[in-house]
Amino acid sequence: MKDRDVVDDPHEIELHNICFRKHTKGSSKLLLCPRSTAEVSAVLKYCNNRRLAVVPQGGNTGLVGGSVPVFD
Repeated sequence: MKDRDVVDDPHEIELHNICFRKHTKGSSKLLLCPRSTAEVSAVLKYCNNRRLAVVPQGGNTGLVGGSVPVFD
């Protein structure tokens, strides 16, 4: 992945660490934005090999907080 696809700015990550309804908040320190299926596969392989949790997030518009990384 390119540097532009790896986000570690806390202010930018904050937008993804809270659910659509603003009642569930996560604590992730890193956000990855893969641009292809090959990049998604590489990220998942890396995380799986290191037993790192992954929380996929699309539009973050679900109503139950399932897209927020709470236990990371």
